[in-house]
Amino acid sequence: MSARQLTEQDLYFIRRTAQSATRKQIADEWERSLKAVEWRAVSVGKKLGICPSDVAAITRYAISNGMIVL
Repeated sequence: MSARQLTEQDLYFIRRTAQSATRKQIADEWERSLKAVEWRAVSVGKKLGICPSDVAAITRYAISNGMIVL
């Protein structure tokens, strides 16, 4: 899936997850509920074809698409 098909919130979620932010931290940053972030995780997982709880897969996606640099 290309980054163009992902929303800004999807990209932010992917980037912050790859940077080891917890879902609670992301919820606080967005000033949203933890449930909203969990929904975003499921949405991103479906779009990328990965398990939404697979942080390693999300991180690999972020690295391979230049979203973060190690």
